[in-house]
Amino acid sequence: MSTAINSVVLLLVLLLSGCGQIALLYSNKVTPYSKEFNATRIGSKSCIIDTHKIRDPLSGYSLTAEWSTNKILNETRKAGIKKIYFIDLKTLSILNGLYRRESLIVYGD
Repeated sequence: MSTAINSVVLLLVLLLSGCGQIALLYSNKVTPYSKEFNATRIGSKSCIIDTHKIRDPLSGYSLTAEWSTNKILNETRKAGIKKIYFIDLKTLSILNGLYRRESLIVYGD
């Protein structure tokens, strides 16, 4: 009996923490921002541009607050990137999107 309970608990932990397809409590993943990979270079430099979002789960009015860093070109210039080759999207989600941070990771030279 205890093996069945342990299995159920393990399954719930995996699903709620982002190790499964559904991530209710926490997920942190990086996906390509573009699907075009034909001879794509990465480059020798990179920079990260963050966007944050908090939503209100209680009021029923779908209230959210969002903020982000400067635009892509300003950040890439500060990082010394003159030619962008590739961009990844990193998404951190806590409590089913109650807090969400998206980061563009820009690669280039």
